[in-house]
Amino acid sequence: MPQANNLKDYGMPTVWAAPDIEVAHLVTPSPATRIGAKGAGEDGCIATSTVLMGAVEDALRPFGVKVMDTMLFPARVHALLQQAVRAAST
Repeated sequence: MPQANNLKDYGMPTVWAAPDIEVAHLVTPSPATRIGAKGAGEDGCIATSTVLMGAVEDALRPFGVKVMDTMLFPARVHALLQQAVRAAST
């Protein structure tokens, strides 16, 4: 049962309420590679950008836009669209 009736009475946790954490590193070479190297979870990051690039390219397919890099800021997508429109009009 909640002890605070509203958010004003609810005590927000701070850094002072956090427990002490001890960090230790344990090095274990991978037996699957000659030099013992391991991945660091890059797979999840790589697939995400590829999927986003494909989604933007698919959405702009009627304009002939080809997405060739991961810089998908709104201004960059707009520039890609303008380039495709200019190329189509020539």
